[in-house]
Amino acid sequence: MLIITPGFAKGIADDTCIPPLQLMVRELGRRGIPVDVIALEYPFTNTPYRWHNACVYPCNGANRRWLRWRTRARALEYAHRIMQAGTTKTIQSFWLGQAWLIGRRLSREYQMPHFTTLMGQDVLWQSNRWNLRRLRSGDAASLIALSDFHAAQLETSTGLKPGKIIPWGIDPADFSGILPAANEVDIIGVG
Repeated sequence: MLIITPGFAKGIADDTCIPPLQLMVRELGRRGIPVDVIALEYPFTNTPYRWHNACVYPCNGANRRWLRWRTRARALEYAHRIMQAGTTKTIQSFWLGQAWLIGRRLSREYQMPHFTTLMGQDVLWQSNRWNLRRLRSGDAASLIALSDFHAAQLETSTGLKPGKIIPWGIDPADFSGILPAANEVDIIGVG
């Protein structure tokens, strides 16, 4: 699987960069699915590295909009090398932005399934009209929303229903031994 994302952990100790994506990549690796990650903006390096069982190819976009052409070129260069290895069967892009555009291009070029996980304001017309205009009815089946509400917002903005609703979560095993057996207060964090 090829994953294209704006950012990814710069190392094993970096547990704050998109934790649900890290959990997904780690779980795919545990299941024996080869994963390559192209990270467009973060980490701020050009040197590929291994993260658990995944190969990570950072493009060092460093959130510089004026250098998007360079970031896109580097991502495509990495992607073509990965595709030539012949192990990739699916492309997964995160968010309806530059990662989606690159994934869509690669999907067409290599005749490969491409899925896009939507996030937050990706689905709002006022926040992302440039990319939402490019969606076609055939794209709907490959879109993944995070909740029913998220899916409804996409439908309001575009008239399209996402193909799947897959909520992000955490691995409870990561917290074993940290949390008490019984607690009197539950905290819900919303971001």
